[in-house]
Amino acid sequence: MKVLTDKFLQILFVVIFGMGCLNSFSQTKEELDNLRNELNLTLPDTNKVNILNKLSKSTCFFNYQQSLDYGLKALDLADSLEFKKGKMEACTNIAYGYHLLGKTVLAKEYLDKALDLAKELDDKEQIVIIYNSYYLFYSKIELYDKASEYAYKALKLSEEIGYKPGIAAMLINIAKLYSEQGNGEKEKECLFRALEISKELNHKKKIALINNNMGVSLLNENKIDEALDCFYKASETYEKMGRYRDLVFLYINVGLALKKKGNLDAALMYSKRSLKYAKMLNDSALMGKTIYELASYYFSAGSFDTATYYAQKAYQIDTVINNFLNIKEVSYLLYQLKYKDKSYKEASDFLWVFTNMNDSLLDKERKIKISNLEVQYSLNKLGKQIELLGMKSRIYKVKSISLIIIVILISVIILQRVNRKRIKHEKDKEIYALKLVKAEATLKRKEAELKSFTLTIIEKNKQIRKLQREITTDEKYQSKDISIINQKKEKLRSLRILTEDDWLKFKSVFTEVYPHFLDKLNQLNPQLSEGDKRQLMLVKLGFSISQSAEILGVGYKAIQKARQRLARKFQIDSSRDLLGLVNKIDEI
Repeated sequence: MKVLTDKFLQILFVVIFGMGCLNSFSQTKEELDNLRNELNLTLPDTNKVNILNKLSKSTCFFNYQQSLDYGLKALDLADSLEFKKGKMEACTNIAYGYHLLGKTVLAKEYLDKALDLAKELDDKEQIVIIYNSYYLFYSKIELYDKASEYAYKALKLSEEIGYKPGIAAMLINIAKLYSEQGNGEKEKECLFRALEISKELNHKKKIALINNNMGVSLLNENKIDEALDCFYKASETYEKMGRYRDLVFLYINVGLALKKKGNLDAALMYSKRSLKYAKMLNDSALMGKTIYELASYYFSAGSFDTATYYAQKAYQIDTVINNFLNIKEVSYLLYQLKYKDKSYKEASDFLWVFTNMNDSLLDKERKIKISNLEVQYSLNKLGKQIELLGMKSRIYKVKSISLIIIVILISVIILQRVNRKRIKHEKDKEIYALKLVKAEATLKRKEAELKSFTLTIIEKNKQIRKLQREITTDEKYQSKDISIINQKKEKLRSLRILTEDDWLKFKSVFTEVYPHFLDKLNQLNPQLSEGDKRQLMLVKLGFSISQSAEILGVGYKAIQKARQRLARKFQIDSSRDLLGLVNKIDEI
């Protein structure tokens, strides 16, 4: 009976959704048509700039390129009219448009322009909005430390000016950061505070967003029915507002909840619906995500051929756009599918991709640390309260204490301040000395780590050559035990000569030891290739030609020729003088 009731409710929701969508899309279209008609009738003045900016904001949820085009038109007109407020809003909209299209460099460029204009106009509410855009920008490229920095900046400014929509928005964002950190308690605390403010403001969009995020939190706690209730509440608002991008994520969440509940048919339906909106938005990242979810559902349902088709399609999309997080998930699903299909070679390849993604620096960088910012924010807030109390206390004393006592108090305060400055100066000297000792110890440790790393590479290359000789000998004399040869080949395959990941780690540690070396090298000769830089880094570390050959896995003559070529590039007599050159670089 319960199963029949659940199915009936799902069917009823689908019917209501369909009717709601038709109504909401028509409402959205009507509003846009009104704005476009008004635009055609308006002279090229500041009012026209405002209409273009409204159109840019209204279309960003279902047509990224159109939203960007309206923003660029608004900026051109505002620039010709010297309308700074219009330019500021246009730059904000353009930045968001480029952000949605995945053009991060352009998005950052226009965000910086918008922030400069907002500060010039002293428009604090717009500064909050721009800080929020920085949060979204850094979150998308997975720099969560920077994202949290701008989230707290926006929250602090919103509280200073009493801007409640900004407070609610940033509490939602900070809750998201806590969710990424796995701190469900803090996440809910922020969401409840945001919900209280949003209800007070009757801000339906924020209430819907909070319901969606609360649903995700409940789903993580395996409270599926409560999570679905939150998702359905959010969907009603998003459908009425025609927010296609938000609906994509919402339907993915609904699908995950229904999948956990065991209702794969309904989950599949919502996944297809999210894919439909992702295609409408022409958003490759969203399409890759939704297609992966489809593959996952078919895998759970036992339709392995269909699951393989969708998983390969998602892998292809994510590889083109370098969506590393999704590549990791899809590669593991493809490993499982290929293993079930007994395609062990392909299964091994996908497992290798998954393992490398899982251990990569990118994955490690996703671990966020926002507790320090939270403490700093709380201390600043407490400091202002203490300062306010101190001010009230001083005013009271001025009214109640005689002139002689005031003079005595001022004298005492002056003496205390002088004494505090002296103590602070002494403490600062101690702190500086400790920091200096710590920095020297860190530098020595990094130098040792760099040497250890290169010696490890040399040892690895020796193992490779030893294995190659053993395999050649075994094959030459046709050893009977073929499995031993295959084991050696597999071991040889796992020992790769200084891969790109190895170089990234090597370069990271090298830069910590010699922070300005590569920048100064580029100033000295901007035409140097990555191979040239690697050679010069090894020279800087004092490695001989034979040691460099061991590290790079090439012959002695190859390194010799490479160094001779470098000597010609720097117009020095001999490759032996390269060491003197790299040592002088630090003096530039």
